[in-house]
Amino acid sequence: MDMSRGVSRDVLRDTDMSRDVSRDVSRDVSRDVSRDLSRDVSRDTPRDITRDRPRDVSRHSLPQDARKTLQFANHHSMLTSLSQTDTSTTGRSVNKLIFAEELDILVAASEDSNVYVWAFDDQAMHELRDSIPVGDKMFQKMGDETVTNRVAGLTCRRVLNKHTQSVTGLALVSHPKQLQTTYLLSCGADRRLCMWDLRFGTLVGTYINSAGCEVASEEAITDIAYANDRQEFAYSSADKLIYIRKFTTQPNNWQLLHVLQGHESEVSHVIWNSVARAWVSGSDDCTLRTWTLEQGDYLRIVTAVVDTQCPITALTCDVLNGAVIVGLQDVIRVYESGTMKRLSTHSGHRDSVRGLLHVPERSQYISSSWDGSICIWNSYKPYNRMM
Repeated sequence: MDMSRGVSRDVLRDTDMSRDVSRDVSRDVSRDVSRDLSRDVSRDTPRDITRDRPRDVSRHSLPQDARKTLQFANHHSMLTSLSQTDTSTTGRSVNKLIFAEELDILVAASEDSNVYVWAFDDQAMHELRDSIPVGDKMFQKMGDETVTNRVAGLTCRRVLNKHTQSVTGLALVSHPKQLQTTYLLSCGADRRLCMWDLRFGTLVGTYINSAGCEVASEEAITDIAYANDRQEFAYSSADKLIYIRKFTTQPNNWQLLHVLQGHESEVSHVIWNSVARAWVSGSDDCTLRTWTLEQGDYLRIVTAVVDTQCPITALTCDVLNGAVIVGLQDVIRVYESGTMKRLSTHSGHRDSVRGLLHVPERSQYISSSWDGSICIWNSYKPYNRMM
């Protein structure tokens, strides 16, 4: 009896041990398999980022046309590098980001008065390519530049420091047939306008007024935009004005062409609408204004005013049809070019919308918000009425 009990006890103990071993093995295997699957999926297809949405944002709170809420799951290394910018590199928040496609670099305007130039880590990419086994079909996709860029991430290549206060705006100037390099225009709360050779990261010069001072407005400059087809740039200011200047490669020769006035408070945003051939501005006076040039003449400007009932927090335009996309606190509105008729309204963010972007290749608008989310929306598509 005692012997049988001992045997049964040993058998049960062995059974429990086998259960523990099998559980551990299955757990390890499932973990490895899920890790491999998630790696393959994130490499080849967009991740189901609804799982990564912040906890305070309900899945049902987003409208149907909010396609996704992104957390940059496929660009973890890139996000890790950029997230360190806020604390260890810049020490303060980033006001604006702009991507120079010709040079494959990202430029950040920071509140710490610096401009940061980010590029993909070439050394990491080379090491990654060299580590690919020759003839191994499993790693053939790793030779793709987009994949190696994604894995290698971004590194800070240069810090451009000429401003003395927060850098508030950036604009790219690129004419491949006329210019041998890509220029960067930066503006700031110090009322300075700086011009940089982005390819070499060098300062070309700053604008100097007739009094010999590096000052381009009465109060802080809040934004800057470049009109590629007119070779002009505009910058908005807290003095309620928008200044238009002719671009040349010598900042001292930036001729003042016109001053747009009509806003009753700080002008926070300005963009160039190439489809409508008009400047568009947003202000803290809760108005959106378009300044259309008839026959390209600044003496014949037609102004349209839209009462938005709240300050403009973000502004961009649809490069295909000229629709104006506006961030109004946590709401996004789309207005028709010219008539400024409201076309659509997008709701889903839970805090102020701070960034807007049109991706024409995918017919999408992308918005970022202080709620920590990035949403993708279907872009506005005009329809042709049946005759």
